[in-house]
Amino acid sequence: MKSCITCKSVKPFVSFYKRESSKDGFRNECISCHKARLRKAYLQDANRIKEKSRLWKAENPDKRLINNRRWLAQNPEKMAESRKDWDDRHPEYKAVKKHRRRARMQDVEIQSISDRFIKNLYASSCVYCGAVERIEADHIIPISRGGAHCENNLQPLCKSCNSSKKDKTMAEWLSDKEKGM
Repeated sequence: MKSCITCKSVKPFVSFYKRESSKDGFRNECISCHKARLRKAYLQDANRIKEKSRLWKAENPDKRLINNRRWLAQNPEKMAESRKDWDDRHPEYKAVKKHRRRARMQDVEIQSISDRFIKNLYASSCVYCGAVERIEADHIIPISRGGAHCENNLQPLCKSCNSSKKDKTMAEWLSDKEKGM
C-alpha cells in the first residue's frame, strides 16, 4: 500500500505508475491524480502543446511511423475495435471497401471515388423506385461482368431493387421487370 501525495489516500501499488528512480519503484502520485494533473495542464496550454506535437510529427516522420507500428503491434485488439467502431458509424465507406476488394478480385479497373460523391450517392433516392431508405451503391455494369469501380459506373438503388437486379446490367434488369420475371 502507498499514500498518494495529491489526494492523500492510501491505495495499493497497482494504483500507481512505475518509476525506476524512486525508492519503492512507483510514482508518489496515484494514476487518477496524475492523469487529472496532466489533463489540467493540457487544457491550460492546449494550443502550444498541439503546435509542438505538429512540429515534432513534421520533423520526425520516420520515428512517428516506427512508434505507430509499435503501438499497432502491441495493441491489435484496440485497433480492431477502433476499426469496427468506425465501420459501424460509416456503413457507406465499409461498402466502398467491399466493392474495391471485389473489383481487385475480378481484376477490373478501379478509380478513386471522392468522399463527396459517396455522401451524395447515399443521400440520393433509388433511381428505379424513388425510395430514400436503405440506399446502396449499385454498379450499372456489374463488377462480375467487367464493369469498372468508378463514379461513372455507380448509381443509387434501394436494397430491394439492388437485390433483385443482382449481376444484370440495368437494361437487362428493366427488360426482365417488364416481362414480369
